[in-house]
Amino acid sequence: MVLILYQANASCLLTLSPSGSGSKYVGKYADGDIIFWSKGDEALLKTLEGKELKCAKKTY
Repeated sequence: MVLILYQANASCLLTLSPSGSGSKYVGKYADGDIIFWSKGDEALLKTLEGKELKCAKKTY
C-alpha cells in the first residue's frame, strides 16, 4: 500500500511501514525521511526539515 503526497511542484511516494498503532507511511530520501502517520481522526506529517504538521478531523 502506498500514499502519494503532493506539495507545491513535487510529489512524494510513501510506503506503508510497521506501526504500533495507527497507519504510518514513510518516504526515504537521501536527506531524510518524510513521515505521515494517522490514527482515528488525527494525523501528523513530519517533513524533511523536521517540521511537524498536525491535523485533526473537525465536525460542524
